[in-house]
Amino acid sequence: MKISYLPLILLMGISGSLGALFFKKGSGIVKNLRTFFFNPYIYLGAFFYLLSSVIAIILLKHLSYIMVVSFGTLVYLWSFILSLILLKERVSIYKIAGIFLIIIGVIFAALNYS
Repeated sequence: MKISYLPLILLMGISGSLGALFFKKGSGIVKNLRTFFFNPYIYLGAFFYLLSSVIAIILLKHLSYIMVVSFGTLVYLWSFILSLILLKERVSIYKIAGIFLIIIGVIFAALNYS
């Protein structure tokens, strides 16, 4: 993998995580259809998901499908970090083990690609 794509890969994952974070924040405000459509968090979430998708399309033009999808799983790492810092969610040993396994899987996919 060309190192020049690393910033885009990171941005893809972080923007996907931000999309989920804003949807989570917006879901607490939604009471009916009106509050859904006038909820800025929903629009921010949609924007970040769209950004993540556009970046994935750009990466798919230059990298293999398996590489983009493998690095796309890092969205779980970013989501884990954001949930700890911003949502103050609890951490279990199973969550930490799962994140560790995802990172190991991405490393193996990257090594196999080069």
